[in-house]
Amino acid sequence: MTQNTPQPTGLELKIPPVAVFIIATLLMLATRAILAPFAIPATIRIAIPILCLIPAAIVGLGAVRSFARAKTTVNPTTPGAASTLVTTGIYALSRNPMYTALAFALLALATWLANGISLLIIPAFILYLTRFQIIPEERALTQIFGVEYKAYQQKTRRWL
Repeated sequence: MTQNTPQPTGLELKIPPVAVFIIATLLMLATRAILAPFAIPATIRIAIPILCLIPAAIVGLGAVRSFARAKTTVNPTTPGAASTLVTTGIYALSRNPMYTALAFALLALATWLANGISLLIIPAFILYLTRFQIIPEERALTQIFGVEYKAYQQKTRRWL
């Protein structure tokens, strides 16, 4: 991080979002041993996850591509290294499309597992990322981009 960027505290920026996603995925898979799936027709158990995974892939890959085009970091543990504020494309709809894509992938898995405990892991994932990843990123980006980032925050939602 640059000298002007506030230092993270506690768990802030310590566990990369992909690792949090993997932990959430493993917890969801573990729920199969605790709770039997709901009685949902197989077509729905397959269709809904596909309908969640397609936009997740498009949004996630589009977000990474936008960062690559802007030649700025995609490393979520070092937001202070950002060199460009990306506000166009998918970033005009969400300030955090990569994390939104991960949440949609978790929704796909929870639907496929058809179990209520799995569904509860999704809000926990969102709350964790908001508190320990997104809020510290926002502090760093405000420090780097100032008024420009504040204006972006005002017009673009954090998630969707």
